[in-house]
Amino acid sequence: MIPNAFSLALQGLGVGKIADALQERMETMSRTSALRAARTGVTAAQNAGRMDAFHAAQEMGIQNKKQWLSTLDGRTRHEHQILDGQVQEIDAPFEVSGLKIRYPGDPEAAPRLVYNCRCTLVTDLPQNLSLGQRRARDPVTGESVVIDYTTYEDWMESLKAQHGEKTVDNALKKVHNESADREQHEKYRKRLGKIVPKNFKDFQNLKYDNPDEWELIKKSYRNNSRDTTSKEIVKKNNESADRKLWEKYKSEFGDNVPETFSKFQSLKYNSGNWDEYQDYIKALKSGELSALADFSLYQDTSREIDEKLVGLITADGIQITGKSKHFISRIIGSVEQRRSGVSIENAKKAILSPTEIKKRPNGSHQYILEYTCDVSVNPDTGNLIQTNPRHSKKVEP
Repeated sequence: MIPNAFSLALQGLGVGKIADALQERMETMSRTSALRAARTGVTAAQNAGRMDAFHAAQEMGIQNKKQWLSTLDGRTRHEHQILDGQVQEIDAPFEVSGLKIRYPGDPEAAPRLVYNCRCTLVTDLPQNLSLGQRRARDPVTGESVVIDYTTYEDWMESLKAQHGEKTVDNALKKVHNESADREQHEKYRKRLGKIVPKNFKDFQNLKYDNPDEWELIKKSYRNNSRDTTSKEIVKKNNESADRKLWEKYKSEFGDNVPETFSKFQSLKYNSGNWDEYQDYIKALKSGELSALADFSLYQDTSREIDEKLVGLITADGIQITGKSKHFISRIIGSVEQRRSGVSIENAKKAILSPTEIKKRPNGSHQYILEYTCDVSVNPDTGNLIQTNPRHSKKVEP
């Protein structure tokens, strides 16, 4: 597959078009695999071009060598970490782990050295000119920084001295295991629900930085259990962080937060409503909802939308399949934004019997009920996007 992508890249095609061509030739090839092969082909073509340039320089009497330059981040494979900084004669292969490779992306090399390669070649002149600086992405902080030239192995040693070896090792595990961890996160969420963090980053932090709690989570998963004991253990482990969050919410949102810490943790771990509550809090923060709208109103409105609007067929034939969080807030309205709400009955009338239908520049369909309200719907997904009140025109004296 790589030679095909390589030849397409030599023809000047970009990654997207190469991926399209690969999928046309192999219908069962996934988009992810096609893009991976396309990027590898482009890397190979670029570095093969550099090799041609090095040969041309030699023919002009410029004596030089080639040097392997790897990407300084947590995704670079072990062999390429070792190759970083290696210098060879132009026609001599680089060597690592008993394998040979002429340049990054070399289609004749072992596949494990080639696929998804992001490395490049630079010239190594006999004058020992400095390579200057390099860009690196710290796997612990995620920050992209410019550093003085160093090899991958020396860079990694400096990171361990800065952050600590265990911290760096855990950060690298999060990067290397991301794909498998995402599948695991989805499985664990499906089986254990709210016991498992909703956010993938929080899930990885729990897995690699909190081994005691992770063992409890794994045990619950093996037992196919969401039992109260497991939840109580998780609550206990998170007590300090949860208390800080409760106190923060209380200071910001007052009566819209459970009055006791115990009730707050019960909401988070036992009610099954924590994700919805987080959406409600975000709406308060943004001003989409005012403090006058309590969580019960938010929940009741959401349920009523599901009951009365989801499943309807719009006047132009689109089935309503769901609603955005934004839509819930728009139905309720906001004092802070000086925006009235919209009754669900009026929204229903606009969907079924609008006085006008507009197709918006963003692709949404807007159903207008004159002097009453409008409702926007995504025609591709059937999702309710937002709604706004429409006021009567002023009568001229």
